[in-house]
Amino acid sequence: MDIASSSSSSSSSSSFSLPKDVFLSFRGQDIRSNFVCHLSEALERRAVKVYLDNEDLKRGDDLSDLLNAIAEAKISIVIFSENYATSTWCLKELVKILECKAKQKQIVMPIFYRVDPSDIRKQTGSFAKAFAEYERDRKKDKKEVQSWRSALKEAANLAGCNSKNYEDDAKLIGDIVKEVLPHLHQATSTAWIFFLSNVGLEIASAMFDQFSSPSNKRHSALISMVLAILALFISIGELIHKGIKEGVEYRRQLGVFGWFYSRARNRIFGSFPDMCGLLGGISQCVYSTIQYVCIRRQVENPYRIFLWPMIFLLCLGASRLHWNQRNTTEKLKQ
Repeated sequence: MDIASSSSSSSSSSSFSLPKDVFLSFRGQDIRSNFVCHLSEALERRAVKVYLDNEDLKRGDDLSDLLNAIAEAKISIVIFSENYATSTWCLKELVKILECKAKQKQIVMPIFYRVDPSDIRKQTGSFAKAFAEYERDRKKDKKEVQSWRSALKEAANLAGCNSKNYEDDAKLIGDIVKEVLPHLHQATSTAWIFFLSNVGLEIASAMFDQFSSPSNKRHSALISMVLAILALFISIGELIHKGIKEGVEYRRQLGVFGWFYSRARNRIFGSFPDMCGLLGGISQCVYSTIQYVCIRRQVENPYRIFLWPMIFLLCLGASRLHWNQRNTTEKLKQ
């Protein structure tokens, strides 16, 4: 995307917009009206949310929204075309994409559209001309120009699709879509594994809590406590998994208070479902421990009816439904 043909669309640039599945980096004047348009439509037909700008950027506009969109995407597709390197914005995008690949393990898919990968790797042909202009421009930061060169070389060495190996764009687009979908399904499956495992253990723990009493031995209470501890560890494991992917760091505010922030999203780490899961896990763990101690001492637990597991499930279910509704609404707006 470039100065002449890229922008943060109203839905993408808003601070309330949802992250996209795929970010497309491309030189608008080369391929926006044909290849990119068809690729975007093909992905969206398979319910893949694509970051595709719809308005023209004005000179001096801030790139922060664009770079945040890159960090939030699960996959970045870099479409190299003849004039890709003539756009400093495209080159800045590429540097950010490779940074996310290194720090967040973001998936990067290069597409060589009617260009030779060796021209990108060695900066020859049209890429040599573009960098000759940058070298002559005294206003350009030499270190930044060198980072662009390094980024192009690194990206060109990644496995990707070359349009020269396809009879037409339709077959190339078909292969790209086939490559994208499994990666997105894998990420979704991991999230559901965490969710269902946590919910299952919480329900089982609550059930064993209700079955336990001083008269039916301590087995039920012990099993309940073990299940609650496992559920808590799963909640913590899910947060660690997300934290690694988003590059979480601890930041102090006013030199005293601090919290964990996501470098990828540039915001406070942890969503409402995350906090509900952790809170539910801690609460059920505490309650099941109290229940077990009371039974060992052969006294009645004063907190016999415990509602935290149900509150946890209701909050988590409501948040999931709300998230799905926002996804559906955004899809309709597109």
